[in-house]
Amino acid sequence: MITWDNLAKTVQQMYARLRYYHGPIILILSACGANKQKLTAELTAGVNSAHVPFIPPEYMFVFSDDTVLWTDAVVTWTIFYREASKLDFTDKIAVQDLLNRLHKSGFGNLKYCRWDNGSKEYKHFVPKDK
Repeated sequence: MITWDNLAKTVQQMYARLRYYHGPIILILSACGANKQKLTAELTAGVNSAHVPFIPPEYMFVFSDDTVLWTDAVVTWTIFYREASKLDFTDKIAVQDLLNRLHKSGFGNLKYCRWDNGSKEYKHFVPKDK
């Protein structure tokens, strides 16, 4: 088992090695209980501490459901990866549209945590039934 704090430190180290990559950085967290993740809080704390120079992932995606069938997860992540390759991640409305379409499929509900440079924290989006 790994703690959220240790996972955040690992992510920070991994991303520090991406200094020559300047494209969008997204993190996919597909694990049991990921909807109750504390990684974004740990990453935010790392950014806001004076001694840790770190640029966090622009987006983190997880299921918002407590329970997800494996077969539904496979379908949802497959569609997500296929459609995400076409996205401009600077357009949060386009990202929200993809999550809304996935939600309407009935296979699962992904949510995002989007890094906001202005507030230095993650903003959350969870599709809802209308």
